Amino acid sequence: MSRASSQAVFGSGTRRRVHSPSVATSITVVGVEFVCGSTYASTPMRLNAGYACGAQALPGCEKLEAIGENEYKATMKVGVAAIKGTFDGKVKLSDLEPPHRYRMAVEGSGGPGFVRGDAGMQLSDVDGGTRVSYSADVQVGGLIASVGQRMLGGVSKMMLDQFFGRMTDLLTAQKT
Repeated sequence: MSRASSQAVFGSGTRRRVHSPSVATSITVVGVEFVCGSTYASTPMRLNAGYACGAQALPGCEKLEAIGENEYKATMKVGVAAIKGTFDGKVKLSDLEPPHRYRMAVEGSGGPGFVRGDAGMQLSDVDGGTRVSYSADVQVGGLIASVGQRMLGGVSKMMLDQFFGRMTDLLTAQKT
């Protein structure tokens, strides 16, 4: 459902197409991941107490700092295809029912565009770790949205895989 508008730009006798910044697309991401090495009730998986672990695991995260109760400021470098840039934004946790579930609202903007999203997370103990079920609706706009919904969906999945893999590594290392 991406909508791209373009306009012709004339100058020096050449003609080129320029994408309008009004390009926007929506993505829904749903999944279940297994984080080995820690149960949801353990300190690192308490999401309002363990954000430092998440900052280390999040691909492209340069900074994640608490700015209020259950609210964080983030700086991330993200690239999709040839479009790369730095995003500054906020993350707010809500509907906290520790250690079982929470909601997360994300918003950020940068040179390549903007991102806004809302996600629900559910955590449950399983043998050897934690099962994390998530569902997120994300809106992406600007130049980064021009790569299309399919590409953005693939990059989202890749970043989630990297995040959960790194979380498993970090939590396993903490146990030793």
